[in-house]
Amino acid sequence: MKRIIAFTSGKGGSGKSTCCVSVALALGQAGHKVLLCDLDAGLRCLDLLTGVEENLVFDLKDVLEGKPLADAALQSPLNPNVFTLAAPKYNYEFDGEALSSMLLTAQEYDYILLDFPAGTDFPFCKEISDIVDFIVVATADRVGMRDGDAMTQKLMEFGANCRLIINKFDRRLVKQGTFGGVDDIIDCCGCRLLGIVPFDPLMLSRKQGKFYKRTLTKRAFERISKRICGYEVRLPRIKKIEKGK
Repeated sequence: MKRIIAFTSGKGGSGKSTCCVSVALALGQAGHKVLLCDLDAGLRCLDLLTGVEENLVFDLKDVLEGKPLADAALQSPLNPNVFTLAAPKYNYEFDGEALSSMLLTAQEYDYILLDFPAGTDFPFCKEISDIVDFIVVATADRVGMRDGDAMTQKLMEFGANCRLIINKFDRRLVKQGTFGGVDDIIDCCGCRLLGIVPFDPLMLSRKQGKFYKRTLTKRAFERISKRICGYEVRLPRIKKIEKGK
């Protein structure tokens, strides 16, 4: 059965889009066909992260206005099971009903991952909240924790089902008191934990849509993707997460 999952965050810089793409690649590696849909009109980035930017002809606006999805969804060179539907180049007000209809009729994909714009202002959320599961991506700093809480509260207003990814986690900063601990972050954000992604400087070194194949984050996203698929995967000790085990 197809699942539709939206990646959200209260502020920019949380790594939401990187998490969205990384989960898609992990799902694609496991043999699932995945559509990445960029909803951040005017600030799109999924085409860059998946290496399809030079082949863009149509985008999500064109699909919502009648263009076949197959003409706009581009296969990523990073994984043949991952396809990218870019956001419009300029600001565009999405119609919630049209978006919901497009998501429901895209039967050829096992998973559709939506990259929401940062912030809590997305008026089309109400129309799609019944068919979408939400993932809140938050960092462990105080600002990230507060924004994660605001994001969760906003989603709960719509009765949405949401889970939490703690991104860029650094145990050394927890010991110093700069970051909150895992339990503190979960309590603050108020939703169930889906996974922890360690801080990895190599993730900042991507160029032209190429992801490093051996980074600390790779195993973390593989575990997250398995949990999304319904497998019970225990959370490793933080030391092992930061060693990529």
